[in-house]
Amino acid sequence: MEWGRRRGEMIAASLQPSPIGKRGAPTELLNSVATIDFMDFPGGVSNVQDIDPSHFQGERGLETLAALITGFWAQDGMELSLNILDEETLRKAQADPDEYAHLMVRIFGPSARFVCLEEDLQEVIIDRMIAAGNAG
Repeated sequence: MEWGRRRGEMIAASLQPSPIGKRGAPTELLNSVATIDFMDFPGGVSNVQDIDPSHFQGERGLETLAALITGFWAQDGMELSLNILDEETLRKAQADPDEYAHLMVRIFGPSARFVCLEEDLQEVIIDRMIAAGNAG
């Protein structure tokens, strides 16, 4: 794996881990974010986390997702947005934009229709989803 980033590449989107660094499991990420003293950020923060949908399949997965979110709030977490997508779905959307015109993604703060984004930004989002899929 090549370390570092090219000039102009983002270090990290919102409170996400850097795309070039170690990425923990969703619980580890949210536990870390919940330790931030949000009084230091009166304008708010953007906490968009990308999570692989395989973590939340079926009835048990839904219970796991609910526990993850509930645990974040119980630790005084302040703001949370989740992208629960995978690379395969996003690649299908690139190939057939009309079929996936409804697909929304959270970017940094705002949400957008994935198929309406510039290709470079689509690739950034796909790279984030790949990193999320490789997390513990």
